[in-house]
Amino acid sequence: MTAPPDRFNGRRFFASMTGLSENAVQQAWDAAKVNLAKLQGCARHQVEPPEETKAGMKLTCTNCGGTMGLNQISEYIRGYEAAGKSADDIWPGYRDTKRDVAL
Repeated sequence: MTAPPDRFNGRRFFASMTGLSENAVQQAWDAAKVNLAKLQGCARHQVEPPEETKAGMKLTCTNCGGTMGLNQISEYIRGYEAAGKSADDIWPGYRDTKRDVAL
């Protein structure tokens, strides 16, 4: 599918910026939309605690199958706790993984 010459072609732009083909960019975009639909349709996310966490790691919700990065999960848990709920409902032992760091 080619955009008319007077319209911005996002696939072409991202392909040129990443070195991916336009088809690969479209596939990544389609996968992101499917993942977002899963996450938005989930009543409550839950994840299995990993043995260790690593930068850039993603975890899969056991309820909806959507994936989230660690930062997304942390922010989700913060909001969940702000509503008076327990982080353990989302990630069992989550608070045990947090340490105070002296500056």
